[in-house]
Amino acid sequence: MGAGVWARDSNGHCLAWLAHRIPRPGDGELAEDWAAREAIQLALHQGWRHVILEGDCVNLICKLAGRKGDLSPIGPLIFDILCFACNFLSCHFNWVRRSGNAVARFLAQTATGVEEGDSVIPYSVLGLLSLDNRE
Repeated sequence: MGAGVWARDSNGHCLAWLAHRIPRPGDGELAEDWAAREAIQLALHQGWRHVILEGDCVNLICKLAGRKGDLSPIGPLIFDILCFACNFLSCHFNWVRRSGNAVARFLAQTATGVEEGDSVIPYSVLGLLSLDNRE
């Protein structure tokens, strides 16, 4: 299982992406939480000041948007994400349909190690970009 993240600007152009293999991921929700943490760290590393984190795991997005502590096993990841989010001028958490998250899902499914890139998105992902365009 892997974490797939792709960052884009307000026009939908790719700014950066990553695909990380998750060691002993547990379940799907843990992988989603791990991917969100990777995404927020990517945004910090890039120096972005305004961030919208989108994900298709409604449970995770609700926890992040509510900005409350979590006593479940994923609580420490939620805490990390919320702490990192305090470093931005603005940081919002939005739920998107699974069909609107095709690029990140593909990157997660094909992750074999630690792969990162800038605005040049992998050729194998180009066909999925139209699925991720949200209006």
